[in-house]
Amino acid sequence: VKVTDNGDGTLDAAVSYKDNNNTIVNTYEAEGSVELEAIKELEGREWQEGEKYTFTLKDSEGNVIDEQEVSQNGTVTFDTIEYTEADMVDENGNYSATATYTYTIEETTTLPGGMTNTGVITATVTLTDDAEGNITAEVEYDKDDTIVNDYSSKGEAELTATKILAGRNWLEGEEYTFTLKDAEGTVLDES
Repeated sequence: VKVTDNGDGTLDAAVSYKDNNNTIVNTYEAEGSVELEAIKELEGREWQEGEKYTFTLKDSEGNVIDEQEVSQNGTVTFDTIEYTEADMVDENGNYSATATYTYTIEETTTLPGGMTNTGVITATVTLTDDAEGNITAEVEYDKDDTIVNDYSSKGEAELTATKILAGRNWLEGEEYTFTLKDAEGTVLDES
């Protein structure tokens, strides 16, 4: 501020700002993170040597964020997703104390024959900014966070038997019955 005495009992004051900038800017920063995961289970058979399954994490627009492999029953953990205050801005450019992001987790390996899986997992991440620089993330999975591969196999066998009568000829009207039983003795068929 430059004050000038006009000599007539009045003063003039002129205000100037360094670099003509009279704005004070407060910058707010916040951060947080989340790790999404899925559990892999194989039912109906044992894991085979060298068998691996790939899981893919995608954002709500279908963009691949991460892929991870698993080679035994257990948890698949994806790379950490980082959030900042910029992630708390809605599509209209307005800042909000909460934001929601949706991701999908799916098994993207071509499954061997006889195997099915339980489908895609949807993970909804709700972010909350505590106004002190911390963003917390709460994850909710749409069903279970487990992808189960069920293995089942089936096949058919036609069993035949031949009756041989040794030591005498068949008599007229003579019949024999064959009974097929399982390991527990349950009758499966008779002819």
